[in-house]
Amino acid sequence: MRTLFPVIYPENCTELEEFVKANETHRCERSCSGDTPAECETTRELSYCACKPGYARRTPTRECVPEEECLKDPCPGPHELRKHYGFGDLCRPTCKRRSRLCGEKSDYFNVTFACECEQGYILKDYNSHCIPIEQCEMTDGVSGGRIATNTDPSRVSVTTGDESSNEPRNPESQSIGTSEEDEE
Repeated sequence: MRTLFPVIYPENCTELEEFVKANETHRCERSCSGDTPAECETTRELSYCACKPGYARRTPTRECVPEEECLKDPCPGPHELRKHYGFGDLCRPTCKRRSRLCGEKSDYFNVTFACECEQGYILKDYNSHCIPIEQCEMTDGVSGGRIATNTDPSRVSVTTGDESSNEPRNPESQSIGTSEEDEE
């Protein structure tokens, strides 16, 4: 049985949406849920209404809201902050993998409205919550490594277990990528 989709016309869009024709390349619509790559384009087979620039889709209501409103949405765990740009869930540093993050070409490297641990905290593991960095057990003899905590396109905040700094982003001096171990 074939599923039918409603036909979308320009008049179906709200004042905060814009009409996108079928098979037209368009920027990816931002979502308050923190899963949209910051730089992304998409093409869909059907016409649709997308939030205008400066607005994002809020779930579950599916309404378009100013992007600043998304920053007010609570993060799921304690000691987490929502940032305009940050690491997607699969790239967030953990006690075991402090600096072995996704490569910059990953869709999870720089997403909009991401939740990240507060300064001085880190994920215990991917399916856990943020804990104080000093509570991380020594893993493979590594402790106090540098942890990227912000992926603002022009600056990178780096936290160690006992200090922090804001350093200009320089791709040649800051290597954030995967290692051969990560690819296993």
